[in-house]
Amino acid sequence: MMAQAIEVGGFFYINWYQGFHGEMYAKAMRDLMREAGMNSATLERVE
Repeated sequence: MMAQAIEVGGFFYINWYQGFHGEMYAKAMRDLMREAGMNSATLERVE
């Protein structure tokens, strides 16, 4: 797994790369971010 954080046009992105199928860990990170007050955190999948 590898994560990269960048800001583009006023938006903060975390690019998440993993060598296995499923979204369990990415969804867990999104949920933790929301719990920390980052309510606009979303999950977009690009393959």
